Amino acid sequence: MKRRIHIGWLGLLLLSLFGRLGAQPGTDPAIVFVEGYDGMGEVQSRVLGVVVKEGFVVTNYHAVAGMSEIGIFTRDSPQKIVSNGYLSVDEKRDVIVLAAPGLDIAPKNLTLKNFPSDGEWVDVFPALNRRQIRTSTARRIGQKNIFIQELPQLLSDNISECTSGPIFQEGEFVGMVVAGYLDDQYYGYALPAYDIRRLLNRSFIIKDFNSLADQNSLKGSYFQISLVENLSSVIWLSLPEATELAPKNDKMILINVFTEWAGWSKLMDKNTYSNKRIIRYINENFYAVRLNAETDESIPFNNLTYKGDPNGSYHTLAYSLLEGNMDFPSTVFLDENLTVLLVVPGYMNARRMEVVLHYFSEKAYKVSSKSFQQFESEYWSRKEFNR
Repeated sequence: MKRRIHIGWLGLLLLSLFGRLGAQPGTDPAIVFVEGYDGMGEVQSRVLGVVVKEGFVVTNYHAVAGMSEIGIFTRDSPQKIVSNGYLSVDEKRDVIVLAAPGLDIAPKNLTLKNFPSDGEWVDVFPALNRRQIRTSTARRIGQKNIFIQELPQLLSDNISECTSGPIFQEGEFVGMVVAGYLDDQYYGYALPAYDIRRLLNRSFIIKDFNSLADQNSLKGSYFQISLVENLSSVIWLSLPEATELAPKNDKMILINVFTEWAGWSKLMDKNTYSNKRIIRYINENFYAVRLNAETDESIPFNNLTYKGDPNGSYHTLAYSLLEGNMDFPSTVFLDENLTVLLVVPGYMNARRMEVVLHYFSEKAYKVSSKSFQQFESEYWSRKEFNR
């Protein structure tokens, strides 16, 4: 007679724990180390890669650009496998598929499913100075337009820096980190695995590294450089540029109406439009325009052309937008259909500007039962809660 085995709640807990530990992606042999060397054989870069096809590894492009040699290591062996070229590359999105002859590791499947949804957690693997694996967690919080593409955005409290590396969810490879920065918390941007799958199928010929477009080592990926630019100053567009882009990309327009002589305009430039948090949020969620209320330029807007006053008075567009209330600076918010939503006259410090920006970008102004004051109170409570 077979003996029946009973498993109590403690046993189930242990089985569950060990089951989760066993499935941790940090133990996945498909994750490998990729090192770039200069002409003297010194290590200049170290990132993580993932074996995605027999003898091929996907990793971040900036780790190989301009390097004299690329070495690949598994966690189980100190023997260096020298890459003899690459299969395909996307320099702008910071990914490359390296050829690794003799790499005897089972490849990781490239998932066809969508990248994890908002609120879902993923495991991120930042590169270390040593050949070690470190797992950090992050959650998906929507997506952001980083100049040429909408990318999933990740948020984490336990990542100090990460501009490269693989992303897993429940043991499945779901993408690569292509950029990231710190702003109170870590914000990262991911290239989903299905984009890497398309890259993998783009070529069947191994090419020499000398054929790469960029022969200078990069301090960051294309997206990382774009993010640095995105954080350094507000990207000011002309009004015709903004009005062309806004309806296409469903973004609002912010117009800073100023004069050269107004002291409060200069102070707002110094204190508000130079604030890193304000810069990032405007660049990601609005098209920003600076309008000198005394310019003599002709400016087209909403099928009309507005001109400067030859007698030295205010520009007719500034006068129209502000409805004759010529306070400087003034901030005008337009929706994606170019309808004026609100004019905020006078100086706004960074704290007040932050709330106003969120009020419009989150469409809170459409909720008739909620005043701006209610939104402001709830906004700061939410900020404190999420810290």
